[in-house]
Amino acid sequence: MPFIEQRTGPRAGFFTEIRGDHFFIGRDVTVDLRIDDGRASRRHCEIFRQGAAWRVRDLGSSNGTMVNGTRAGEQELSDGDEICIGAMVLVYRETPPTGSRRLTPQSAQAPAAEPPRMDTLVAERATLIQPGGKGASERAMADLRSLFAVARACTQARTPEQVLAALGRSLAERLQADRVFVFLGSGDKSVAWSASDGSFAADPDKVPASHTVVERARAENLSVLMTDPGSDPELAAARSIEINRICTALAAPLSSGGRAVGVLYADRLGRAVPFGPEDLELAGAAALLAAGALSGASELARARAEIGRLSGELGAGEMLGQSPAMKEVRRLIAQAGPTDAAVLVTGESGTGKELVARAIHAASRRASEAFEVVNCAALAESLIESELFGHAKGAFTGAAGERVGRFELADGGTLFLDEIGELSAGAQAKLLRVLEQGELSRVGESQVRRVDVRVIAATNRDLEAEVRDKKFRQDLYYRLNVLRIALPPLAERGGDVGLLLDHFLAAAARRLGRPALVLEPEAREKLLAYLWPGNVRELRNLVERLAILSATGRIATEDLPAEVGGGGQGGGASPAAASGGPAAGGARKLDDLVREHILTVLAASGGNKSKAAETLGIDRSTLYARLKEYGQG
Repeated sequence: MPFIEQRTGPRAGFFTEIRGDHFFIGRDVTVDLRIDDGRASRRHCEIFRQGAAWRVRDLGSSNGTMVNGTRAGEQELSDGDEICIGAMVLVYRETPPTGSRRLTPQSAQAPAAEPPRMDTLVAERATLIQPGGKGASERAMADLRSLFAVARACTQARTPEQVLAALGRSLAERLQADRVFVFLGSGDKSVAWSASDGSFAADPDKVPASHTVVERARAENLSVLMTDPGSDPELAAARSIEINRICTALAAPLSSGGRAVGVLYADRLGRAVPFGPEDLELAGAAALLAAGALSGASELARARAEIGRLSGELGAGEMLGQSPAMKEVRRLIAQAGPTDAAVLVTGESGTGKELVARAIHAASRRASEAFEVVNCAALAESLIESELFGHAKGAFTGAAGERVGRFELADGGTLFLDEIGELSAGAQAKLLRVLEQGELSRVGESQVRRVDVRVIAATNRDLEAEVRDKKFRQDLYYRLNVLRIALPPLAERGGDVGLLLDHFLAAAARRLGRPALVLEPEAREKLLAYLWPGNVRELRNLVERLAILSATGRIATEDLPAEVGGGGQGGGASPAAASGGPAAGGARKLDDLVREHILTVLAASGGNKSKAAETLGIDRSTLYARLKEYGQG
């Protein structure tokens, strides 16, 4: 039998006897002679017998096999031929070289060491693999380094994306995988993440992976190893494996609380060497480490869906418009979004200040974190500090337990403070401290808590005048007014009224399950000529009311309320009332018109209070309070 002498490397001077008719060389732990060089492929080349001769054949390696300085595909070997793989020089010998020491093929592997012991269940075999034999220390140490990188990311990451990035980077390289995906959530709440570009796919079914392997791991909450698709009837019939040229794949569940919240998946394409049990163990251990940090994966999917929904709403709702003023608003939102600077949004009631705040949040690095809203005008002065900063148990009468404030709830995300001009002097001072130092104390306690919150404030007041009159702190005003976005009243947006009319008519018809609503030309002219003192909110609520009351699907002039030049008896007054606009006709009380509108919407919603509150654009708690006043609670 011939021999292979190692000319370079840590075993220079050793030789290995070639046993059998095929002798494999490469980086994989299963080969006969293992080479620890990053330029070597897992199975790089083989030396095999052909008749009386011995030949070397490259096995499709990335960097090639050199014989006596020339790249070889396959050729016959002679005594003394040098075979170069990366930086490793091997010499083919027909007799043992003098002065060299013999290594058996087994001892030619990396020095033996106990790998980290970990039980991994391979679902397709339904057997428990408990490796305890000798393994390569290089492999064991590399696996441990990969697991350490994932563990460190889990403890340091603030977002699931950061955990996924560490998981993908570590495993794609360590497993020599062509592709790594992480499938999160389930059903219509699922997303898939790709390690190659760090992107999310909203439709995981279109990801080019073996979904049979993924679903088996998810359903059984067990790791799955596919080494030969043809050996399993279900896998052999899977079109995705054939179409994507998948030759081997593995999947490990991201288990939390006894259920799989996601699945880690990796594969190799073409004619690659199959994954082994040790690869599955590494993937399973990494998935277990990451699962804790990703236990909120379904919330992540929902958050991303909500961000997409809000982005669509902002693009087609109150933010719709081609007027120069609205183009400038969108430009400022795009500039403000990626920063962490405080933003002050100003404008009349009903112009869409909260929607601007949501758009800024969606465009920021905090988009997957919390977005909390506080309406400072809706809270009594005695409660506003507790709402913002929280309180300790017994801090005041009625404080039966401790309360977490909105700042703590928004930690890592964004806090939107609507009607900021309504804050008391004490609350203003505490808010300034949070903005300057990132610290707060709950009402009734001395403990200092740190928070990382971006603040977006809004007001319909003239804060500069409030500062001059000593009603608003000047230092707080400067802190809030780092970036400013002024929303124009609807009356100054020119042709945007027509675009908004068409959008709200179509949206109302969809929500009510009605055919498209038709606005007659004369009625349209009346609406376009109206000044809309309640701004976009008034327009939206009026269209909603007209859609509910329309029996024919056509809206004529006589259907319009009196204040817009129609023949109705205050039909549009309740939208105006909801936005602070004038009462209709002056003949009926504002409260009566609001009551009539609320009860009409509730009736049209079939008594469904949640649906009615959504249609009215108010919180359910506000609706319940109104109905109680009307004796309808």
